[in-house]
Amino acid sequence: MLTQAFISQPTPPATVPPGIVATTFVFRPGGVAGGNVYTTWATLYAAFSAVEGPKWVQVDSSLAVATVPAGTWDVRDVNWVGHFGDLGASAQLDFADGAKFTNLSSISQVLSFVSHSTSSVVDVPLGTTYVVYLHEGVNIGCDGTAPFFSVGATNLVLVTFVSAAIVDLGYPVVDLYDAGSQVIVVGFDMGSDALSGRLDPDTISGIAGSTLLLPRDSNSNLSTTQPSFLGTITRIDLDAATRIYYALSPLTTSTVSGAMDQAAYVLQSAANPNAGAGTPALPGWVFTDTGTSPRNVWVNSSGSPTDWKLYAPYPQQKSTGATTTSGAVTVTCDTIPIVDNSVTDLDVVIVGKRSNGGSVAARFRVTGAYQWFAGVVQIIGALTVIAADADAGAAAWNATLVPSGTDVLVQVTGAAGDDIQWYSVTDITVGLVVSP
Repeated sequence: MLTQAFISQPTPPATVPPGIVATTFVFRPGGVAGGNVYTTWATLYAAFSAVEGPKWVQVDSSLAVATVPAGTWDVRDVNWVGHFGDLGASAQLDFADGAKFTNLSSISQVLSFVSHSTSSVVDVPLGTTYVVYLHEGVNIGCDGTAPFFSVGATNLVLVTFVSAAIVDLGYPVVDLYDAGSQVIVVGFDMGSDALSGRLDPDTISGIAGSTLLLPRDSNSNLSTTQPSFLGTITRIDLDAATRIYYALSPLTTSTVSGAMDQAAYVLQSAANPNAGAGTPALPGWVFTDTGTSPRNVWVNSSGSPTDWKLYAPYPQQKSTGATTTSGAVTVTCDTIPIVDNSVTDLDVVIVGKRSNGGSVAARFRVTGAYQWFAGVVQIIGALTVIAADADAGAAAWNATLVPSGTDVLVQVTGAAGDDIQWYSVTDITVGLVVSP
């Protein structure tokens, strides 16, 4: 049993007001049932199962042990919480022999999950990516004879924040029983060892051929000492990194933890100047680096450690150009390289002013989207001219965008008798496209 403490809770109303659907449920064995307070698992489960969408179950084990009995219980969209905002308090949810959860996604706020079972509590569905979010003082441990998570040919991602820990209570918390299985424990830096995610020694077991990935920030305590794990352990340091959203992530979600699903899978590493061959990956992973300016973006579409491809500069870039024309000639003011296997949007403003007498000027704004296909750049659709503002003496002047090989040229055209100084500014937005 983990240490218990309790912060007193306000007395709930006798009933939920008419017309109001409760989305917060309190599980308080030994207490007084009423309103949103439930003293038995059966009544609690019936109540939250009847409500669609996100819901919160607060566990209060201060009066009696809070236990999940034997059986299979669907906890989709349930956020399990203990004591909000008080890391000195704690609550515990115990799992009896034979108790199983499906669709577990979120545990937070100083709550411990402890399994006493001879069978796993969560059997991660085969062929899926299963993400569980742990936050603020959460502990998961097993003192029975089976793991909490049983992982086959699939991926399990555990995201840990703010004193969340996977703890050793005598039996590993996660077991990988298939050679193709993979577990990622992501530990984020909260500024100190005490507040960062933790993976204790001897909490992961697995057979040869399985994989344990430990993406971590500097203060995360993710132990690689896992004597019961016979597969490959790789720790990926994410110091000074930020996480980015990648729209082609393979994850789908129907729960409020969807954002955390993306954070778990979409990782960016400033400590990795070349993602290159051998870097561990899952399908849809993205890394960026600080070894180039602008930063490079590497995408892995298959999950193979040798399938990293350089796709685009990141983030949005600008390009400027300058040139002159004398007479009715067309010249290139700027050259924009288009990245392999990308869709690139260009928004270009071009200004020109006559330099051989008179106050004559013009401004053009043109936009176009381009893709790299079969080794050459092609426009998507048609060029759009947003503005073509010219003085009367500049009516014959023009500016446009022209694909040329692997580049797009910003071209300007003058007029007979005019010497013109031209300047261009291009906003470049690159969309990542995973090649077939």
